Order: sequence, then structure tokens, then C-alpha cells
Amino acid sequence: MPSSWDTRYRLSRLPKDIKEAKIADGTIHPGMQRKDARVLLLQYLPPPKPRKPRNPEADDAGKEHERLQRFFGALDAFLVEFKQRAVDTLDQIPATERAELFTALRQQIDELEQQFPAEAQQ
Repeated sequence: MPSSWDTRYRLSRLPKDIKEAKIADGTIHPGMQRKDARVLLLQYLPPPKPRKPRNPEADDAGKEHERLQRFFGALDAFLVEFKQRAVDTLDQIPATERAELFTALRQQIDELEQQFPAEAQQ
């Protein structure tokens, strides 16, 4: 067998019966080079399957979709944590003061909607 690991790896992809026959007839020998192994692979292995044509627009759309999923996943986690903290905090506030707090929160939300009108309507 050849001394190069890369050449040996390439030859290992040949079917066993073909490899044994090529060793017996001297085609595979210690001085064999990678290019010789490549020629054998081309002769005895089936051709590779054709690749699908690349669609950059679909790739870009897929990447954008993944980015949005990561973003909204993080946003969702933030909202869940925020809600839990709000509930924990509201439990500590007397019921008589909660009405004032909710009024103040509604005012803050109204101000945000005025600053970002397009996003508030979606």
C-alpha cells in the first residue's frame, strides 16, 4: 500500500474485490500517488449525484427567516421573564395602589405607540 494516508483513504473507498485485484496486478503499489488513486476512483466508483442549482434568493430568505426566529425567540423569552417579574412585583403592591400603577403603565404604552405608530398597528 502507498505510504500517504490521503492516498490510502482514497483507495479505501474502492470496493474490496476491485482493490484486491488492483493490488494483485500491481496497479496499487507503495509508490502510488494520490492522482493515480483518483484515476482509479473515477474508473470504478459511480459518478457523484448532480447538485441542485443554488438559489441565492431562497438562501437569503431562509437566512432572514432564521434570524427572525432567533430574534423573536429571544424576545419571547424576554416577555415571559418580564411577565413573571411583573406578577411577582404586583403581588407585593397593595390592591389600592395597583390601579394607579396600571394607569401609569397605560400612559407609558400610549406614548410608545405615538413614537412608533406603524409598529403599534401591526
